[in-house]
Amino acid sequence: MSASPDHERVDAHCVRLAIRAAKWFWGPSTTVTAEVFPTRIRGVANGVVWFIGYFVGFVLWPFATVALQQATGSFALAFLTIPVYMAAMALGVWFIVPEHAGKELNAIAV
Repeated sequence: MSASPDHERVDAHCVRLAIRAAKWFWGPSTTVTAEVFPTRIRGVANGVVWFIGYFVGFVLWPFATVALQQATGSFALAFLTIPVYMAAMALGVWFIVPEHAGKELNAIAV
């Protein structure tokens, strides 16, 4: 059974939206995590944060989206959850991460 042209167009749009969301989120987040931690623990803290991010994003997330697709039968819904969660993460970073602009490194250090 082949998909209708409308479904193919929706699926292609969802893939493009997921790729754009990934570029818009993962690029700036590497800069944010490098600057948010005090110098003394920056390397270890970055490693822990990125381990959690890769584990959730590349190990758990594919299973979650496949399960969602199997439960609902919609590829579009499975793809659209990715930019929604990335937007939620970006909002979390925006409101939770402290601002360090204009501060001395000694003032930031713990």
